Amino acid sequence: MMLAHLLIAGLLASPSLAVEDFSFIHMSDTHIPYSTTADVMREGKGLGPVEMTPYGITTPAPSFAIVTGDLTEFGGGRGSWDRFIGVMDEIGLPFYCVSGNHDNTWDSCRPRIAARYGAPHYSFDRGGIHFVGLDSASPQDPRPGFGREELL
Repeated sequence: MMLAHLLIAGLLASPSLAVEDFSFIHMSDTHIPYSTTADVMREGKGLGPVEMTPYGITTPAPSFAIVTGDLTEFGGGRGSWDRFIGVMDEIGLPFYCVSGNHDNTWDSCRPRIAARYGAPHYSFDRGGIHFVGLDSASPQDPRPGFGREELL
């Protein structure tokens, strides 16, 4: 996966803002339509609190998921985007995604992501944190880069 990242920027917010105790699932390089990956993704369905024994903590059950690129192997065509959405819907959590180089090189997922979130790059707030999704995957060019409209 190229540099398609979802950045957490909200930690710079006002110290008076309350940050909720929450957790989320992070996925990357799901490469749908590969069924083995879809099976691993489905393990997030009904996931409850996670005991992190080495740290002596238990996280709350995840409240959403973030998928940071290479959602599909060859872009959204031939039903790959619909299969990706279907697997994510099976998990049953709200989710946010940005594209990677595999998503934009052949049949670009960029218009599909824009239709879902308003743009191929976007931001959202959850639990008192501001998340920013950047799309570094250039259409038809696997080299990463950010457009001016994304950085403003």
